[in-house]
Amino acid sequence: MNDNLLAVPILVPLICALFLVILHRQVRLSRRIALGALLISFIASLIMLIEVMKNGPMTLDFGDWPAPFGIQYVGDPLSLILVTTTFLVVFMIVAFGFGRGEKRASRYYLLSFILFLTTGVVGSFLTADLFNLYVMFEIMLLASFVLVTLGQSVEQLRASIIYVVLNVIGSWFFLVGIG
Repeated sequence: MNDNLLAVPILVPLICALFLVILHRQVRLSRRIALGALLISFIASLIMLIEVMKNGPMTLDFGDWPAPFGIQYVGDPLSLILVTTTFLVVFMIVAFGFGRGEKRASRYYLLSFILFLTTGVVGSFLTADLFNLYVMFEIMLLASFVLVTLGQSVEQLRASIIYVVLNVIGSWFFLVGIG
């Protein structure tokens, strides 16, 4: 099996999220594109999981740089089980979770940020180095900041400020721990 398949679960949702920023007003089309990207990523992660169970872990060095200098992703059984489960859950959320409020979802770029969040989660599961884990963690946090602050109530805004402050402090400790 080609180890380049490890890039699919990260790049497909990321590219789709960037594309959905442009299409955010067309809710039905955006939803179909998001579901298609999630389905493609789910199938790719399932294929990789089956392959890893047969032949052992997969590794991918981006840019052909060796591990200490370049970005390396590793697909082992545990990480691919987590990635496959993530795509299954997010697919179900996007497919069945937004029956009402489609205009509100388009106004806030909801599907785009769900895919950005998914990219961060999946990248965190597949990365093989701490700095890239920090980068994926920050992508995940930035998307979650936006998703938490989508509401318009005062209580939700107050809670989101506390959430952001605590996560910034946690990210700082994470970065100091890596360094």
